Amino acid sequence: MAAKYGITIGRTTITNALAPGTMDASPIPSDSLCYQQKRILLKNISAADTIIIVDDPTHLQEIASWEGHSANLNMIKIGKELIHYMGVSDKKPYRLLNVKRGYWNTTASNHAGGDTIYKLQVTINYGYDGIIPNVQLQDKIAAYYADVCAINGLQYYDFDGQEFLFNNGHGYYSAKRFFRKMFERATELGLPSIRFTGATLSEGSWHYQSIWNVGGGKNLYDVDTREWGSTTSQGKDLRDVTYGNFFPVGMGGNFPINAKSKG
Repeated sequence: MAAKYGITIGRTTITNALAPGTMDASPIPSDSLCYQQKRILLKNISAADTIIIVDDPTHLQEIASWEGHSANLNMIKIGKELIHYMGVSDKKPYRLLNVKRGYWNTTASNHAGGDTIYKLQVTINYGYDGIIPNVQLQDKIAAYYADVCAINGLQYYDFDGQEFLFNNGHGYYSAKRFFRKMFERATELGLPSIRFTGATLSEGSWHYQSIWNVGGGKNLYDVDTREWGSTTSQGKDLRDVTYGNFFPVGMGGNFPINAKSKG
């Protein structure tokens, strides 16, 4: 319907965050989820057991999420089960504390001593709750975004949570790779260039990104003090990252431009 009138439509997504109920997260978690640490399960456990003995407690007391405040996302994966826990004992035998089996509607099951425990890399709260894919799974997600455009006639994305592309450990390369994979698939499908915005001010995204979305208010520019990003660094970052390229339109203007406006 939009195409009939020459209108470009799109969707706001949470980029690569695999939320509860998404195919690669639950009820059957993928083996291609990104993890922070690997440990070994020392004793067999049944589906009902909450005593999980690990070989090494190092860093397992830390909450997994970015900024360390999303306690509900502190989880491990054993086989095809997600397990929530909080803390680890400080004396042998080292065991996980406050264990909840079958987390995110996965199926609690038996696991054998010697099985690998994966401490998963996750996102944050505020509606962004999710697990980070590894870079191979992320490649497939990127290509799927192009498929969605082809199927639904979309030409635009707002990649909210775009900073999660950094969480698989590959930094700016991950951002560049994600968008390259999306555009390569779009070319295979004969699609025009997909326009997109997102909040990541990275060297890895400006090669592809149409505009930047860095929020409203004084995040971008403070007209009273004539400062870029007086409340956050985003305005300065936006200025610097686009210095040798072009200055794109951004969301969040906090003053009108009129005939009497001055530079």
